[in-house]
Amino acid sequence: FLYPTYFYKRLYKIQDFFADFLHFLRSLVIIIFLYGKINGQHSVFIFLSIKYMNFTKELIDEFARHYLAKGFKEKTVKWMVSHMTLFQNFAQEKGCTTIEQIWYKLIRDFIDKLRNTPTPKTSRYFKTNKFLSPKTVQHKIVTLREFMEFMNNIYEIGLDYLKIELPKASLPQVGFLTEPEMEQLFGAIKNSDEHEETKLRNLLFCKLAYCSGMRLSELLSIKAHDIIKDWYEISIIGKWGKIRPIYINDEIKNLTRQYLEYRSEKNLISPWSGHPRKLQGNWELLFIRHDDYGFGNGLSKSTIVWMFQKYSEDLWWERRVTCHMLRH
Repeated sequence: FLYPTYFYKRLYKIQDFFADFLHFLRSLVIIIFLYGKINGQHSVFIFLSIKYMNFTKELIDEFARHYLAKGFKEKTVKWMVSHMTLFQNFAQEKGCTTIEQIWYKLIRDFIDKLRNTPTPKTSRYFKTNKFLSPKTVQHKIVTLREFMEFMNNIYEIGLDYLKIELPKASLPQVGFLTEPEMEQLFGAIKNSDEHEETKLRNLLFCKLAYCSGMRLSELLSIKAHDIIKDWYEISIIGKWGKIRPIYINDEIKNLTRQYLEYRSEKNLISPWSGHPRKLQGNWELLFIRHDDYGFGNGLSKSTIVWMFQKYSEDLWWERRVTCHMLRH
């Protein structure tokens, strides 16, 4: 090592190494510059900088606006936001704060947590299901996959949404009511101890659902003038914004006129308290509330669920009857 010739040979090798390294860096900068020109980048530092997108509420709101623009219903998007907020809270508990940190194991852990989540007391399945149903878990993962599709297509980052496997959920057995059972249901409504206005409304609801095959959400949003007009065909907006025709008969028309006449002339005085009621909500809706505090507001799904449960108990039916069974 002390000989000058050995030292100079080592020095030349080091110089050659640095020369080759500088040549490599120069080539890399040229490639990056050309890449930036092709992709519209104004600086090579944009390409060299490593950016991570934070998993924030603002990003979920942007995801919601994107699907509203695609034509999804506001209520559907609201559920999607709640699903993503639930996943965001879970991800933060696991230390995941960026989109790049969302990985398959995190999603599998989220599925395991959902399967062990007790059914909330506000759910209509609280008494029947101890934990969230497989269908509910599947819906939440479908929302997560749509979120990752949004990130893949808009920002070109994140986990490949096509590789997210959906948890399996068995299809429920389709239930239905026979014609004699439908007659028993109509008889239970007519013979109930409810006020006349409530009897007319509930009877009209069940008969319209039975003859038209409309979904619960479609029945609750139908307008009164759609039924009483001269022709027997009405158009409704179903799932995914699809418009389809519904046909009604004279029995439905006559029952609707009877209900609307009773509602307009006699329903201003409460049959419960005897006091005048203040009209509120959307009076154009066919099915409205009759109580003193919510007179004129549209019926909720929970009210319909309670209605069918009450009539099922009055008829001593052991199985659970739902509005969907009237469609089949």
